[in-house]
Amino acid sequence: MISLATGAFFSLSPVSAFHLGLLLSLSILLLYAARALYSLPLLWNPSRPSTNNLMHSQSSRKRGDTSSTVRTMIVLGSGGHTAEMLALLGRLPLQRYTPRLYVCADTDNHSAQKATAFESEHMLGSPLNNLQKTYSILVTRRSREVGQSYVTSLFTTLRALLQSLWFVWKENPDLILCNGPGTCVPICFAAFLFKVLLFRRTTMIYVESICRVQTLSLSALLLRPILDRLFVQWPALAERYSDAEFHGRLA
Repeated sequence: MISLATGAFFSLSPVSAFHLGLLLSLSILLLYAARALYSLPLLWNPSRPSTNNLMHSQSSRKRGDTSSTVRTMIVLGSGGHTAEMLALLGRLPLQRYTPRLYVCADTDNHSAQKATAFESEHMLGSPLNNLQKTYSILVTRRSREVGQSYVTSLFTTLRALLQSLWFVWKENPDLILCNGPGTCVPICFAAFLFKVLLFRRTTMIYVESICRVQTLSLSALLLRPILDRLFVQWPALAERYSDAEFHGRLA
């Protein structure tokens, strides 16, 4: 018996569970196929952006001007994810990566407060009205709460994906930066769907947490097929995963 947030109850029979698993497997296969088709042009143009600017967006809104600003969506999360992400942002030229769109879970007030404090500190001396134009905070539903069952998390993840589709469509970011919180999974999938189906040029960059030494996090494993670049902060990870890039400690 499964209890949803609405209070409704239903039972999941073995047959239904099989169909659900089959649907998820087919969705993953289709995702890999879409990524492969999308990546075909890279066979003829395999060049990658210079690592001199690791966060360089490949998709500066089709402007072709490297001096233009990059509309950046930053996914924050509880625990150490937000601290590491803000440390990474502190090393970037914020005047280029603007406006900044912070995405936080609705139950994560800590990250929203940290982002506001970070902006206030780094934009000190700017007029208030100008400060408000450089960043905004978007609140989304969590895909899965700590301790939530994997079956019910399918429904909450679907709800989060629908909200993420709206955020990505409305904000149309050039670049998405994330480092592991579960909130980034539906955001990146939404951006990938628009990239494949609607030809939107959103670059997705994942910076693995410094805490991951030997294996990638679950979020990184789920997003690997659709990421544009995956950075790790330990050489063992780059040796184990062929698509991972190691350039030292980034956060």
